[in-house]
Amino acid sequence: MLSANPVLDTIVDPMITRASAQAQSTFSDQEIASYARSVLDIEQRRKQAYQEIKALGGNPGDIFCGNPQQINRLKRDIRQVAVNYCNQAKASIESNALTVTRFNQITESLQANPANPDLQKRVQAELSRLQSSSI
Repeated sequence: MLSANPVLDTIVDPMITRASAQAQSTFSDQEIASYARSVLDIEQRRKQAYQEIKALGGNPGDIFCGNPQQINRLKRDIRQVAVNYCNQAKASIESNALTVTRFNQITESLQANPANPDLQKRVQAELSRLQSSSI
């Protein structure tokens, strides 16, 4: 969904199950770094798309990149913003040396296991490091 919620809700493919996320619970430091870079980039793009959709009179909470049928039901101008956002998010993930599937696995692991302090801490530490180094 493209909503006021964090970017972690925007790209997740509904086909990835909690069981598969748990099976993929071991992520390398490089994958975590790539994931964090992607999240920061996508979040900037999400905020921009959110504002554009609101300006067009749409409900940004109705956008979910993993559901093309839902996106196709949007008004043409809002659909174009949503498609551009989803394409940019995919490109960002891939430019950071991850596949969308792997990005989704990390996201799903974070969502499915909020009590997993190791993964949460690793991602948060990398996000903090990247944000402080860009200042």
